[in-house]
Amino acid sequence: VTSKDIAFSLYVYAHIDYVGWAKVGTTAIDGLKEYRYGNSLADEVTITDEEREYMTRSFTFLPYWFINVFLRGFRFNPAELTITQDEEGHLDISVKGKWWSTIIWEMPILATISELMHILNGDTEKYDSEAEYAKSLDKGRQIWRGGLTLGDMGTRRRFSFDHQERVIDALIQSYAEVYEQTGGRCGKFTGTSNVYLAMQKNIPCLGTMSPQC
Repeated sequence: VTSKDIAFSLYVYAHIDYVGWAKVGTTAIDGLKEYRYGNSLADEVTITDEEREYMTRSFTFLPYWFINVFLRGFRFNPAELTITQDEEGHLDISVKGKWWSTIIWEMPILATISELMHILNGDTEKYDSEAEYAKSLDKGRQIWRGGLTLGDMGTRRRFSFDHQERVIDALIQSYAEVYEQTGGRCGKFTGTSNVYLAMQKNIPCLGTMSPQC
């Protein structure tokens, strides 16, 4: 979001071509050939009043007009996105357009392809939500007792949205437990880079400034 603000405020006429390449394997070919991610985003993804109020309140470093005027009217443009895959499993992704418009594609593209790969590989059929939650709880407790600082920045490479939410819930629970047990003499949970989950869970929203900016 911060990078999008910079791109629009300082480089409104800049045109960008993003090109990505990866070898993802032949098991994904059929699914990815039918993949039309941009079409669903164009109609379905809009910022809600609740989200605008949260961002206005929490991200005071962003201009009021950027959140409540620009983002309110922003829509993904599927014409900017091209995804192809050859018979050997080489996936090619191209995003072309104005920098301020195209810069926001990275996160949803990578997250969705990661989730799609798990589906096509059959990983979701073996997924045990309760076992994964227990594993995340145990890891969280070890992290906080070890005095480490940790924040979630795994949206781009997640197994699924539900799994990311469960991991965050486990980190919140384990941190609260260890904090109480140690009187605060433990590590620190710094939050998540997923703005939506930060809002829903009432935890800090964190991130890094893109190297592009």
